[in-house]
Amino acid sequence: MPFFDFMDTVVRYLKYVIVFLVIGNAFLSFSCKSRKTSEEINEEAVVTMRSENLTMTVSSNGLKSYHFTTPLMEQYGLSRDPYTRYPEGVFVETFQDSTEIVESTLRANEAIYYDKRDLWMASGNVVASGSGNTLYTEQLFWDAKTDRIYSNVSVKVIDANGIHHGEGLLSDKNLEQWEFMDYEGTISFETAPNEVSESEEAVDKEQGTKPA
Repeated sequence: MPFFDFMDTVVRYLKYVIVFLVIGNAFLSFSCKSRKTSEEINEEAVVTMRSENLTMTVSSNGLKSYHFTTPLMEQYGLSRDPYTRYPEGVFVETFQDSTEIVESTLRANEAIYYDKRDLWMASGNVVASGSGNTLYTEQLFWDAKTDRIYSNVSVKVIDANGIHHGEGLLSDKNLEQWEFMDYEGTISFETAPNEVSESEEAVDKEQGTKPA
């Protein structure tokens, strides 16, 4: 299953914990009113939940489905637009239903989830792979309501036909059907089975990662 479905699972799990923390935070805020006025408290900056070195593995019918890691998670549940921030990056792997072969991955320097809008934003050296394609960009959004991913900045996609460049991108969450808003061109390459082309190696050096 795609890595975006996993992020939904993470959010649903965390929301149960967040409810109790928000209630506790509200109680503490009430008890502190004698010492601080409401004007002195910036609710937009109040962290309602914090977790370091968070690792989650989700299994289905005894088989590994997802693996999620992040050095730091911060929940801002009192914000006017509640969100969860992963300021030190995220890495997600999803696995095929019947095996532990990696099916898709997502890596980014930072990620934010906006609760009310059901919207994910990954930024900073974003690398996503799925359906044999690999995407590189500096910012990527996933709208869970429409199940579409998109970017408004420069994007590079590697598939069986070459390395594609464009400005902005629209795609399904599996990266099976994607299109650039402003297509710039394609660099073609040929590779033997299980070999990496010079073009791909150049991309690896530039991005500091190896395409799936």
